[in-house]
Amino acid sequence: MPQLPTRASSMAFRLAAAVFVLVIPCIGFGQTEPKSLYELIHESDALIVARHPIDGKFAIDHVFAGENLGLKAGGTLDSPFDIVSQESRTYLMVLDESDSKSPGPEWRIEEILSESGVKYVLKYPTRKLSVRERLILALPALEHDDVWVVTSSQLEFSIVDDDEFFGIADQLTREQLRSGIETSKYVSTKRLYWAWLSRLGNEDDVSWIETRILEDDGVPDMAIACYLHIQGSDGIPFIREKFLEDHEANYIKVYGSVIALHYYYYETQSMNARQHILEATRLLLDQPIKADMIIPKLGVYRDWDTMDKIANLFLDSNDETKYLRAPAAIYMRFCPKPRAAEYLKQFRQLDAGAVRRSEVLVPDSELTDAFKVPEKGSLRMRGRRWANPGCFGTFPAPGLDPDSQEDDQYPQAVGLLNPCKIRGDF
Repeated sequence: MPQLPTRASSMAFRLAAAVFVLVIPCIGFGQTEPKSLYELIHESDALIVARHPIDGKFAIDHVFAGENLGLKAGGTLDSPFDIVSQESRTYLMVLDESDSKSPGPEWRIEEILSESGVKYVLKYPTRKLSVRERLILALPALEHDDVWVVTSSQLEFSIVDDDEFFGIADQLTREQLRSGIETSKYVSTKRLYWAWLSRLGNEDDVSWIETRILEDDGVPDMAIACYLHIQGSDGIPFIREKFLEDHEANYIKVYGSVIALHYYYYETQSMNARQHILEATRLLLDQPIKADMIIPKLGVYRDWDTMDKIANLFLDSNDETKYLRAPAAIYMRFCPKPRAAEYLKQFRQLDAGAVRRSEVLVPDSELTDAFKVPEKGSLRMRGRRWANPGCFGTFPAPGLDPDSQEDDQYPQAVGLLNPCKIRGDF
C-alpha cells in the first residue's frame, strides 16, 4: 500500500505538480491573449522586426504592418522602452491600439527572437492564407529551435475546429508521428502527435502504444486516449489492470487514465463500455490517496450507486485523509437522492468547515455547470491557453499552490479539477 502524504512527500508532489499544472503562456510582454504570427501580421496596427536600440533608437529590419505610419525597413524608431541590457538582441515589436490600456496606442515587445527565430519570421508569408494553408505551414515549425516559433505554430492548431485539425493528418504518416512522439522535446507538440495518431493509427500500433504508456511519463492521458480510440472497449481491461487496480501505480499515470477514460466515456455509444469504465474508475474509491480525483467524475456520470462509499470516505476520514471531505461534500450537494441530504447533515456535524469550503469551491449557483454532461469527448484541447511547449499534461490547472506549506492541499487539488469543472474536451 502507498504511504499517505507526509509533509515531505506532499512537498515533493508539489514540485512535480508545479510542472504538471498548466502554465498559461505569456507569449508577449503584457499581452493578455496570445496570438500566432499569422494573426499578428494581419491584425496588428504595426508589426516590425527591430534590433537593439542604439542612442535611444531601434533599427528597423523589417516591416510586416505599419507602412502607413511611416515605418520602413532601414529606418529607426524612438525607443518606447527603458532597456538597460547591453546585449545585442532582435525584437518582434507590436503596435496594437485594441490591446492598449492607455488613451493612445502603445508599442510592446512581443518576443526577443533567437537567430533561428529571426530567420523564420522574416521568411513567413504576408499574404492571406486559408486555414489549411496556415496549418500546413505550421506543421514543420512544431519542432523549431525557437520556443516562440513553436508556440505560435501550436496556436494555429489550438484554435481550429476538429474537422480542420484532423483534416491536416493527410500530411503525416504513422511512422512520422511515432518518431515525433519518441523524439520531440516539446510536450505540447507530442500532444498533437498523439491526437493525429488516434486517427491514423491501427492495430499494428497497439503494442507500441502500450509500451509508451508503461514507460513514458510525458503525456499519459493523451497516450491512453489514443490507445482507447484505436482499441475501443477492448483497451479498458489493460488500463484497469495497470493503473486502477494496482495500488502502487504511478500517481500521474493514474490521473491520466481517469482523464482518458472520461474522454472515451463520452466518445463511445456503447452502454456496455460505459459500464466497464464506471466499474474501473470506482476502484479508486478503495484508494484514499487517489479517490478524490474520481469523486467529481462519478457525479458527472450520475453514478449515485457509489453514494454510500463516498459518504464513508468523508465520515471515516482523519487528519491525513481530510482532503476527501470537500469533494465528497460537493458530490452530495449535487446528488438528487434524499439520502444525500441526510449525509450532508452528518458532514456538517463532523466538519462544517469542509462543507463550507465545498460551497466556496463550487457555489450552489455553479453546481449544474460543474457537473454538466459533455456532449461528446474530444482528444484535443481547444483554446489559446493550451499552446505552450512546456505544458506537461492536458489537465485543467488544479487549485494548487506549489509554495504552500499546507499539507491538506495534496491530492485535493488534483481531485477537484479546478474545482471539478469537468469537460468532455478535457
